Amino acid sequence: MKLLRFAILNLDTGKDIDRQSMEISGTRIDLVPTGEVEGNKTFLIHASRDLPDPPLKDSKGRIVVNQEQRELCEFSIELLSRLLSVFYGCSQSLLSPSPCVVFIFDNEQEKDYLESSKGMRIEQRVEYGTRAPIEFSDTLVNSVSDRIDGIALLSEVYCNSESGKYKEFVRFFELAFALQFTQLEKKLYEFLKPTPYGYTRDEIKEWVSHRHPSTHADMKKTQELSLTSDIRDYLLRMEQAALDVLFNKSKWRERTTERRDLWRPDSCSTSKDGKLVVREGSSLSILFRVYDEFGVYPKNLKASLSEIKDNWYCKFNEDGLSEFPT
Repeated sequence: MKLLRFAILNLDTGKDIDRQSMEISGTRIDLVPTGEVEGNKTFLIHASRDLPDPPLKDSKGRIVVNQEQRELCEFSIELLSRLLSVFYGCSQSLLSPSPCVVFIFDNEQEKDYLESSKGMRIEQRVEYGTRAPIEFSDTLVNSVSDRIDGIALLSEVYCNSESGKYKEFVRFFELAFALQFTQLEKKLYEFLKPTPYGYTRDEIKEWVSHRHPSTHADMKKTQELSLTSDIRDYLLRMEQAALDVLFNKSKWRERTTERRDLWRPDSCSTSKDGKLVVREGSSLSILFRVYDEFGVYPKNLKASLSEIKDNWYCKFNEDGLSEFPT
């Protein structure tokens, strides 16, 4: 029996890339060109591994996809995408199609075992956030006249990729409080605590934990490296906190947590799980990102495999589907 993991690769390049096949640490990986979207080349990546044993079933009869084998497939997918990014000098991103994982069975016994299950167990998640419009008024513009450097750094946030956004948020908070980000956990929590946003000290500690792994690679301050997949979940909540700091911190470039009451959004998230509060009658944009059945890559909701082969098993059990938070 084999485990087959799929991903959609987008490469920002105009160069033609033929189908590529290779083996990486026991994972067979194939790159199949699928076309072009908005000038980006798109590919379907297949990563497959021979399974030493059939997958287990849980107490509800659901197939448990072996995490180690799945992550080995994902490691190979990500390595290939980064190799192509470097060799062709372009940006890359990964999404998941439907289905993102299938089992390939070799005989009737394996087929019967899979089909007698309740489907593959999943832990799909959805990331929610909101972005309320900010009134471009003389009052608010004048209120930030003493923190033009903060405006500059937040502008850099919106010009950057996800990993770049995190680094600019870090610089922004350091600038606002005149403290290194690794020393800011308590101060930032104390500043945000009076708000309805529901920030916890543990949540802010998570943001801070990626400061060195996102910036340093000399293996002195940390032995870890943080990548886009490690920090993307924090960005909407960091943006909300940054806007609150920009408008409502009384003294700029000082360690004080004293607040002023100049701006309140008409909508906000009130927990890291994405619970939202909206003022009645207000307008807003709700931002959400659906991840694949294992919470790894964002899901392309319009992308489905065009062909499901006869020896593929790809039924998912939907008990783990996330609901819109209330």
